Order: sequence, then C-alpha cells, then structure tokens
Amino acid sequence: MLEGWLAILSVIGVVSFGVYYNSWLQRTRGCSALTFWRVIGGVADLLLWLAVLDVGSAVHGVILFLIAGGIFLLLFLENYRDSKSLLHGFLMTLWLILIGGAITWVLIALSNRSKKH
Repeated sequence: MLEGWLAILSVIGVVSFGVYYNSWLQRTRGCSALTFWRVIGGVADLLLWLAVLDVGSAVHGVILFLIAGGIFLLLFLENYRDSKSLLHGFLMTLWLILIGGAITWVLIALSNRSKKH
C-alpha cells in the first residue's frame, strides 16, 4: 500500500473522482455505484486480491482467486444491470475496488496512529 503524501493524494483523488462520477451516473443513468453492500464488496474484493498475491500454497491461491473473481463478477454484473453499459459497469466496479483501497488505507492509518499513542 502507498504511504505518506502519495497515499493521501491518492485517497483524495479516488474519492473526488467517485463523487463526481457517482453524481454524473445519477443524473445521466439514474443509478448509483455508492451503496453500502457494493462498497463492502469492493473492500472485500481488494483484500482478497491482495491475499492472492501473498498466498503460501497453490491450492489456497486458486481458492482465493476464484472467490475474488466471483465477487468482481457479481459487482460487475450488478453495476452493468443498473447502468445498462459495459463501460460504465466496468468503471463502477473498478471505482468500488479503488474506494475499497482508500477505506482500507484510512483504517490502516488510524490503526497505526492508535498504536503509537
């Protein structure tokens, strides 16, 4: 994960893009990527993809890969159903994974800060 100012700027960029993109989706397509369960799915998907990269055995790697791929596919299909566009369904899914990274980074930063005090 990113650290320092680069991480802060990345979080600001992802959230800013998401606010603009989500409001644009609501105006033009009548749908929203920002729902509780979709954000939870984005966080879970990001954590599973990160776990796939650091797995110890091939069997566990395949299992985690299939679960992460399944969550990604479910998020994409739900976003595609709402937006009725492959491009916007894919962009909404990627944004959910990025917002999952931003939320994870904030939680890690808060956890590290509380450990220092």
